[in-house]
Amino acid sequence: METNQAFNLICKTKSLPTPSAFAMDLAYHCYDQHASQETCSQLIVGNPKFATDLLRYVNSPLVGTAPGESIALALTTLGQETIANIAIIFSLLGQYRYGKCPHFDYQRFWQKSLARGAAARALAIQQRNDPQQFFTYGVLSTIGDLALASAFPEEYGHLLIKNFHPGKTEQKEKQLFGISTTDLTCNLLASWHLPKPLIRALRVPAYQANGEPFCRTAAKTRKILTLANHIAKICLFELPLADTFLTVEQQAEEQSLPVEQFGPFFDQLVASWQAACEFFEVPTLHCPNYHQIKTMNDVSLEVTPEKQETLTILAADDEPITLLCLEKMLSAEHRALILAKNGAEALKLALEHRPQVLITDWLMPGLSGIDLCKILRKTSVTQHMYIIMLTSNESDDELVQAFDAGADDYIIKPFTPKVLQARIASGERLIRSQQTISNDREVIRRYADKLASANRKLQNMAMTDFLTGLPNRRSALQRLRNLVSEVQRYGEPLSCLMIDIDHFKQINDTYGHDRGDAVLRQLTRLLEEKARSYDMVSRWGGEEFLVISARSGAADSCQLAERLRRSVENHEIRISDDLQIRLTISIGVATWRPDFHNAGELIKNADQALYQAKAGGRNRVEIALTSLPDPHPPR
Repeated sequence: METNQAFNLICKTKSLPTPSAFAMDLAYHCYDQHASQETCSQLIVGNPKFATDLLRYVNSPLVGTAPGESIALALTTLGQETIANIAIIFSLLGQYRYGKCPHFDYQRFWQKSLARGAAARALAIQQRNDPQQFFTYGVLSTIGDLALASAFPEEYGHLLIKNFHPGKTEQKEKQLFGISTTDLTCNLLASWHLPKPLIRALRVPAYQANGEPFCRTAAKTRKILTLANHIAKICLFELPLADTFLTVEQQAEEQSLPVEQFGPFFDQLVASWQAACEFFEVPTLHCPNYHQIKTMNDVSLEVTPEKQETLTILAADDEPITLLCLEKMLSAEHRALILAKNGAEALKLALEHRPQVLITDWLMPGLSGIDLCKILRKTSVTQHMYIIMLTSNESDDELVQAFDAGADDYIIKPFTPKVLQARIASGERLIRSQQTISNDREVIRRYADKLASANRKLQNMAMTDFLTGLPNRRSALQRLRNLVSEVQRYGEPLSCLMIDIDHFKQINDTYGHDRGDAVLRQLTRLLEEKARSYDMVSRWGGEEFLVISARSGAADSCQLAERLRRSVENHEIRISDDLQIRLTISIGVATWRPDFHNAGELIKNADQALYQAKAGGRNRVEIALTSLPDPHPPR
């Protein structure tokens, strides 16, 4: 089935992630070259909730421009197309934070999408592209994953637990659903009016294979999104990381970002990612700096604390004498001291160096200590800083004001070295304790990730046939039970094919069991290739296979069975370099009937039809009759 046909079929029969009617209408107008800014502005003003969200976004750290106080200014600042994309993201995040796919981690999907968006934004800034446009590109570039989880929750969940290699996963997606997540992403983005260069960028391999012309803009976009995706994997600790580091640094070098600059670049974009998670109310993840992640052992994932980490202290006071006293009193081997002469300079240094402790005077020209404290408490990267306020007034009202602004402690001027050191020591104990808790949580989270990964592998092993790689009997029964539930609820057709290799015992006796196993593997590949995308081929046991055909009646299933039989009959199985043999198979077909009560009855009827095919001379297809004795097919 062609990709577009598969997409249209899914759209008609399944529920796909869809932005709100307002978001779609806004996207249509924003991407219309003939639509005026006034038209788009009127649309936005007509939706107060989005208008509020948009102004909040424009004035957030994610944009980094001058504050915008009107919709018209927001349209000018970001551009109509970016605002359309932002509307789509707001709409999707509002509707699809949770879902029914049992093995799809919706929260982690959005965490990774925002990490990819933050990385794409940072790379766009580096390469002088539109950062806001690339942020939305990064967030939306894997929306096909969410789409399959929404449209096929059971089937896609079953595929996820197998944890295939990406190339194998794409092949399985096309077999099961007629379309891959990448193609589904491209079709969805096209239907949402997103620009063609982005869609071409996501389809680079296919375009190259077809020899179609590929524009430089799409190629550049592809490179940025590919690197951004690898960076997102590091942010979320998708193991193993060793190969990812090598790939990331090599691709960054190709995009004019030297290895020695990549660490600071990564640490800055992590702060941007966490700000995005906070803004969109997606639970954020702690991420160490790049050097720490790179030196971690993928196997142990232990966080090895240093003997005594350096404590960075920022001291701010407009009186040179006080600043000099603080410098002398606080100097120590395990401390790094930064000095600021006023509040504005202190704010700049705090955002740049992110000290653990801030000692600030209350009264400073321009930006006071109180205002500085309030700003830092509202900024995600500095909100956990330990703040000590210096004041010459110890009235209850002023001290309450300091604590309300976010101060952790205060010192009355003039102060003595003994009091200052005691206050610093108290704050340092709290900081060390918080670091220990954070490290412990990180170790627990990583071991939990390892355990979850191990459990997924064990579940995959339990549901997969070791020899052929096909779903095993247990997996087939589970799939069939789910389909029977749908049949009983919605009345859709359902069939299954029981397949047996004719005279397989002679192959084992003549050529040995090793070559018999090789024959089974080759036959597996042939059956998977010739089956339809929505058919599930499984190994039932020995030389028997079961094909489950959802939404297929008797006529369609018989055509499928005959096609499989002819394909095997006409196919040469290579036993060795100089020996090929031909096989035949017998197939029993059964279709669900209203008088059936469970999956076992359907399988029994297929097995009975297989018995008839064997008894009728083999290498044939038989359809199940209403009643036959229990089968004992000849081998």
